[in-house]
Amino acid sequence: MSIELAGAVRSWNHRFVLADFNSGLEPLAVAAENGLTIRARNAITVVTGIYSGTVAITLRVASRPDDLDEATWEDIAEDSIVLVEGRVSVFSDNDFPQDLTVDGLAPGPYRVRVSARGRDREVDQVSTASEPVEAYELSMWPANTAPAVTITTTTAFAASLAASV
Repeated sequence: MSIELAGAVRSWNHRFVLADFNSGLEPLAVAAENGLTIRARNAITVVTGIYSGTVAITLRVASRPDDLDEATWEDIAEDSIVLVEGRVSVFSDNDFPQDLTVDGLAPGPYRVRVSARGRDREVDQVSTASEPVEAYELSMWPANTAPAVTITTTTAFAASLAASV
């Protein structure tokens, strides 16, 4: 099994979400300990550098993890999500793109690798650019739930989030 979707979502309030949307979202933790993600049982919130603006998203679902690509990405972290209904979507508070939804996945725990670049470009800004300011790759595969880990952090924004915890 390998699925890849590409699209964009409008980040709002420094975030967008990967979630099993229909299963009811649980409250989020308040801090991004790894500088990139915040976990709830059935959702991972990705923290963006921009306050609001378009970010490019690639969502991959596979049976095993992709090879790590630290040369392309500035910040990389892994976290876990539990799919109750087997449907995962990428969205934000005010943007629900249908092209970033995958149906028909097996319910259960998944590992998610979040890779990011461009988070230092327009920190705390409201971007009106027509092209995405930041880029994210969300790769997920079936795996037991495990603690969040930081793989690499090179942006000042990610370092400041991790230091504030």
